[in-house]
Amino acid sequence: MRVFLLGALLSAQTLAVPDQCIQAPQRSQPCPHLIYKMARLDKDQPRQLLCVCLSDFKPLLQEPQTASERTARQMELRRLSAELGIEESLLLEIVRY
Repeated sequence: MRVFLLGALLSAQTLAVPDQCIQAPQRSQPCPHLIYKMARLDKDQPRQLLCVCLSDFKPLLQEPQTASERTARQMELRRLSAELGIEESLLLEIVRY
């Protein structure tokens, strides 16, 4: 019985491996703050399991306090959205937890 349960758990873990990780394109080292999340990469696609490197999106998670911070945050969002090929609203949904 234990062998069967162990095999079932290993099979379930194999199926749960995400196809894609969302991280900064310039990242060359392992991510220090990786999470797994169900999300969409495109509005027309179903949700899928993604891994997300939250460290790369820290500027998007902080609430801007000034107009210049809001502008900088919006520019960073546009840049990452363009580089990753993910719509801005979906990217924000992905990186917020």
